[in-house]
Amino acid sequence: MKKTIPVIAVLFIVFAFLLTGCGASLEAAATILEYDVDGVKMPTINAVVGTREVTGVSSSKSSGNVTKEYTYKSSSVEDDVMAYVVVLMHDYDYIVIEDIDLENVPGTAKLAVESPGDESKVVMIEIDYTASGYTVIISHMVGTLNRE
Repeated sequence: MKKTIPVIAVLFIVFAFLLTGCGASLEAAATILEYDVDGVKMPTINAVVGTREVTGVSSSKSSGNVTKEYTYKSSSVEDDVMAYVVVLMHDYDYIVIEDIDLENVPGTAKLAVESPGDESKVVMIEIDYTASGYTVIISHMVGTLNRE
C-alpha cells in the first residue's frame, strides 16, 4: 500500500500537467491570426469570422507531409465556412477541389493552392463541418494542382 500512494501521486501530477498544457495550447490556438504549416502561412478561421472556441489542436508529420488540425465550436457553421472559403479563394488564390454543399450536414469543403516557393508541393485545406462546429485540416504535401 505504501508503494501505491507515491505511484498514484506521480500519475496524478503527470495527468495535471497534461491537462494544463492542453488548455494552454487551446487558448493559444484561439488567439492566433495565421496558421503556420511547414512555413506556409494562411489566415485562421478566427481571423476571418471572429473568435470561435477551439476544442482541439493536433499536428503530424509523415514522409515530408505536414498536417495541422484545429477543431472549433460554432453556432454559425454555414456562415463561417462560406466566409472562410470566399476569403481563401479571393484573397489567397485557393481553388475548390471538391464541390461544397453547405446544406448537406455533415459535410466537407476542400481547397488547395500551390505551395509558395516549392512547385513540388501543395497546401490543402479541408474543413469537415457538422451542425455544431468544424475541423480545419491544413496539409502541406507533395503533389501538384491542375487548375483547368
